[in-house]
Amino acid sequence: MLFIQSVVSRQKFSRLSATRVNAAPVPISPVATEPETLPKSSRPSVATVFLCAPALVLTGAILLGSASPAHAKKSPRSTVSSRSNSKSSDAVKASDAAKASDTSKTANSSELNQLSSPPGTATASPTTATASPISASTKPLNININGKNIDVQPAPVMTTGAILVPLRGVLENLGATVAYNQKEGRIEVTQKNQLVVLRIGQNNAVVGTKLTKLTAAPQLIGGSTFVPLRSLAELFGYSVQWTPSTRLVEISNTGPRSYADHRAALRAGGPFGVTIDFTDATDAEVDQLLDAAKKAGAGMIKTRFDWATLEPTKGAAFQWPLYDRVVKGARDRNLVVVGILGVSAKWATVFATGSDNDQGDLLYGAPRESNYPAWQNYVKRVVGRYKGDVHAWQVWENPASEKFRSVPRVYREIVRLAIESAQQADSTAIIDAAEPGGVNLSFIDEMKANGLLTQLDGVELYPTSQQQPGVTAAPEDFLLPFATLREKLASNTDLHATWIGGLTWPVLTTLPNGTVPEAQFATQDAAMRERLLRTFTAQGQADYLMRAATLALGSGVGKIFWGALRDATTYDRVEPINPEYDAGLLTRDFMPRPSYAAFQTLTRLVSDKPFVGPLALGPDVVALAFDNREQTNIAAWAVAGHAKLVLNSSGADPKVPGTTYVMTLPTSQVLDSTGKVIGGSDGAFDLTNRPVWITNIALQTSNVARGKGGGKPLRMAPRQVDYSTAAEVKVNFAEKGGENGIFWRKYANFRGAAQKMIEIDGHSALVTEISRDIFNPGAGKPFIFLDVSDSYLYFARGLPVTVTVQVHRGAAEGGILGTRTGGFNLQYDSPAGLKFTNWQEVETGQGWTTYTFKIPDASFANRDGYDFKINTLGSKQDIAFGSITVRRDDTRQAEAAQPATAVQ
Repeated sequence: MLFIQSVVSRQKFSRLSATRVNAAPVPISPVATEPETLPKSSRPSVATVFLCAPALVLTGAILLGSASPAHAKKSPRSTVSSRSNSKSSDAVKASDAAKASDTSKTANSSELNQLSSPPGTATASPTTATASPISASTKPLNININGKNIDVQPAPVMTTGAILVPLRGVLENLGATVAYNQKEGRIEVTQKNQLVVLRIGQNNAVVGTKLTKLTAAPQLIGGSTFVPLRSLAELFGYSVQWTPSTRLVEISNTGPRSYADHRAALRAGGPFGVTIDFTDATDAEVDQLLDAAKKAGAGMIKTRFDWATLEPTKGAAFQWPLYDRVVKGARDRNLVVVGILGVSAKWATVFATGSDNDQGDLLYGAPRESNYPAWQNYVKRVVGRYKGDVHAWQVWENPASEKFRSVPRVYREIVRLAIESAQQADSTAIIDAAEPGGVNLSFIDEMKANGLLTQLDGVELYPTSQQQPGVTAAPEDFLLPFATLREKLASNTDLHATWIGGLTWPVLTTLPNGTVPEAQFATQDAAMRERLLRTFTAQGQADYLMRAATLALGSGVGKIFWGALRDATTYDRVEPINPEYDAGLLTRDFMPRPSYAAFQTLTRLVSDKPFVGPLALGPDVVALAFDNREQTNIAAWAVAGHAKLVLNSSGADPKVPGTTYVMTLPTSQVLDSTGKVIGGSDGAFDLTNRPVWITNIALQTSNVARGKGGGKPLRMAPRQVDYSTAAEVKVNFAEKGGENGIFWRKYANFRGAAQKMIEIDGHSALVTEISRDIFNPGAGKPFIFLDVSDSYLYFARGLPVTVTVQVHRGAAEGGILGTRTGGFNLQYDSPAGLKFTNWQEVETGQGWTTYTFKIPDASFANRDGYDFKINTLGSKQDIAFGSITVRRDDTRQAEAAQPATAVQ
């Protein structure tokens, strides 16, 4: 029988690593676990943990021995208890004295001669083993090398608890060359210029000038030479994993592991990384992608260790080769790896695998509760296998997105399980959660309220919400949620790190004939297509990257990942534009976009230069300084599109009104976002919303920026009126104007947003429209999206507010099913997530009426880009809205209001 010993403390590992045990093996769960690896200070020179020893006590190692039938009936989910561990403790202690003889030692000349010279009188004669092939009644043992099953003939045999395999059938598949001198009984195995000499009947091997003890002696069985699998794999640096359910031995080689401190490795990786999807990459493309990341200047890569790829069917052998190659390739290029855990395998997701579910559902749905043990096994095995090379783990991406279709409670649970499993595999593992997108403060606050933040190392933010693809979001709008996160949610005990998990910006292109590829759009609105084409350009992507990244660093974000190094292969049709369509720094055929050059410029100018402060931060100009005490560089742009910089290397401020002054040096240059030189050290420079860099500025300017920053989170003054002391805010729907602290026009291009304006009973109104197409109910425009001024109310953690809605009474309309009526409710964000008020039916008749909604727990924080919305989906009539008013509970004004001032 085969057993897995899985619970032995890390501190004991070195002492137990080569200890033989004569006591009965401890029966434990047959669920496969990843072999524990040795600390750098005590690990062997050539291996980790390997199969094929007579009952070795190793953390996560595989033990071979006999067992009673009762042992075999243990539950698959059982684990080793402390009492079970104690059963073998006496045997461990008794065998400690034998440790030296079981480990490598320098061979004396006589020992070497016995193995490498022609046999003399002292040499054991070749013997025929008494071992027999594995019983025909037992399921055959299978061998898998680097992801490929190999046919081993003759079949492996088990003797004295050790697995012996035919010499040529396995070793040559490991890339070794084998020479056997039958007369002398000497076997010479060479791999990677390393020679190992074995002798039939002797359990020693010569490796260079070292004599190494084998777990079993090579033997002649049925005319074939058999060798111990564990020992030979160990000598050549391979790792071995055992899957009891399939009796599969997996042999793989990921190369030597660097057991560096995770936090030290992350610090060395710098602030910038790229996300890469390797799931469909060829071996050549894996190398191309890693080379491209390195050339871009990234110090980190982030990739999903895809559950569906690793475990395509439940209980199957894990398919490691792709990720082994990725991890080794990243290590060879000195790229720090951050891993994403998830998404669900098809067989594990809450969604059925029927035709009603698309690929996105199957991937992004949470695992079923019945598959939580499988989720934990996946996490434990992945983290355990790559703990020397993956220095942080993120649980899922955009976990509460539309396709996740789950509540925060479910995400909390899978995160808790992931933390528990990851720390079993690696007690120093760094685990981050992800948020749904748009810097969802309520989602993060809910994790804090439930005690999850204290168990995490950080949260990865996704500033661009995926709920309204194709709608621009200014990077400057991220400053307020970033600052609020640090001020209200984070503390030394709650949150150690805030990272940006992914920035994204799609690029739309036209074909040579002037048409637009259909995959880019699911809207037939020509005007909208034209607007989107003007906005989502390749240059726009580069500009967005530069603005968002520098602002994030200024806001205290520790790591920033661009959402995709390379364009994806397939897309779901999302209206009005797919947010992931061509969002890579590289096209699918590896052609660089301007954003790739912008990323190179960013990493070159900023990676070793911390943010020191804003030279200017207001509604007109942003100028951010980065300084390492040797050189200072400034990123600058005009928020509204037009402003002036005055550059002067003489040290004299010309004091030109309405300009931002930068003291330069004669060597200073002005670069565009791609690194091209577009100006010198002196003169007036016109700023646009396309960022520029001023390099090597004078220390005096850096000191000015440092003084204005004061070590506080960046917070930009809003362009609109400050409503912090207003009693209420209101919007009157009109062709122009009418926005007094509540804003709606900026959402006119959102999906389903009302756009029809009318005059009725002496009042202008905005009309929500039902669909007139019974075959296309989604053709209506049933929503009004609304934003309350951040200065009046922003993330108050459940503030009571009163919303008053003015509505025109509906006409009484009859139908075959009775009177058709209109109705609506409010959808708003709360600390517990999105909520709806009760449905309000609109009375019939003439003129205007008002309805009042008491919301006890508003948490307006621009979730998905807005604070709340009018929802008429389900109404039987169009509805005309005249005005909307929001009044907060004045007893909490101080907490609700967030006034801001500009840095000039």
